[in-house]
Amino acid sequence: MSKIKDVFVVTKRNVLNEIKVNSMSLQELRFFSIYLSRINPSDVGTRIVRFPLEDFKTVMELGRINIEHMKTVTNSLLAKVVNVPNDSGGYTGFQLFKQCVVDIDKKGEWYVEIDAHDRALPLMFEFKDRYFSYKLWNALRLKSANQLRMYEILKQYERVGERVIHVSELRNLLGIEQNEYPRYGDFKRWVLEACRTALAGNTDISFTYEPYGKKGQGGKIIQLKFNIEKNESYVDPISLAEFLEKGKSQVIEMQDETDEENCSNP
Repeated sequence: MSKIKDVFVVTKRNVLNEIKVNSMSLQELRFFSIYLSRINPSDVGTRIVRFPLEDFKTVMELGRINIEHMKTVTNSLLAKVVNVPNDSGGYTGFQLFKQCVVDIDKKGEWYVEIDAHDRALPLMFEFKDRYFSYKLWNALRLKSANQLRMYEILKQYERVGERVIHVSELRNLLGIEQNEYPRYGDFKRWVLEACRTALAGNTDISFTYEPYGKKGQGGKIIQLKFNIEKNESYVDPISLAEFLEKGKSQVIEMQDETDEENCSNP
């Protein structure tokens, strides 16, 4: 079974990027980016993607696992739901993925195979406009779900060069719950500034931001304006092969620490 190639491009529909996917961890967001980079958006026949188990474990940051643990991990992926708004103000909800197979191939190697849900296919395939693309390496060094989502939220508007967005909408797209960072000062410090530093150091875009428009009661900041620029000073791009190799060494350390825990195949 061939390993994941080094260079992939993620192509994502704007509408999919503007939808909050419920409770995706950094590892699940990264996996979804890799999935999108492995399919051909012009060919729905590429909807099923197979990963060698070792690569899947590295992407998901798993240590030594067994079948029951794998069920927990893959069931979590299968449970991810998107709610697509409609013209009446309602929405249609459905899962991103419909099936996950963990099995052994003819060469005796374990693999993980995942297939997109039928209802999600229009979000991933055969769209002609209103989409954006980025090289996968941009998602590999980011260290939190906030950072990866902020990258995608702003990358979509890179050609425009700016984006004005309500703070409440931004929080929703980032997956930040109402009880997380309720004060703007904390949100600015732990989310906005952390993302600004992370993107400037690890991706192909950078940004600045400022309050925009009228403020709310008590001077509450309601909207933000982001200025988005091409970043020429990021660190060298990391290939997926390098990411996997580095991750596998970390997995070995995790296995050593948990050697007495669940340790059966796969």
